[in-house]
Amino acid sequence: MKQIIPYSNPKNGIRGKAMPRPKEVIDIDLLQRAKEALNNVPDHKICLRLQAIISSARHPLHLVTAVLGTSRVSLWRWTKRFASKGVAGLIDEPKGHKPPKLNQEQRHQVACWLEEGRTSQGGTIHWTLVLCPRNILQKFIPIISPPLVGGD
Repeated sequence: MKQIIPYSNPKNGIRGKAMPRPKEVIDIDLLQRAKEALNNVPDHKICLRLQAIISSARHPLHLVTAVLGTSRVSLWRWTKRFASKGVAGLIDEPKGHKPPKLNQEQRHQVACWLEEGRTSQGGTIHWTLVLCPRNILQKFIPIISPPLVGGD
């Protein structure tokens, strides 16, 4: 184990300051472990966003965004949301996704077809990317035929 020797310069009287850390202390493995540890901290994104807001009060925005790996627009949005909603404004809101076309039971049924190599009628099949959606559509999604134009 290396001992830290305090910096001492008798010419100018500076005593007790530690020497700057050598750059070799942070290697790729340590960097990766630190990133993984940060990602495992609950609500780590909120902590980073709060630190970005705090740092932007003391440092130039380009420096804060470069260190934290974000954009000026994101930092501006976080600041606005924090100002209006507090910490709750820094929590990611769920994105608006389309609801699934199949319910849980139907998805389970399709999974069984794929595992067993059988169609919805029970016949043997080799599933392909073309056959799977076609069978799902035939079984679960009714096809509405277009009305006849001018017919009675």
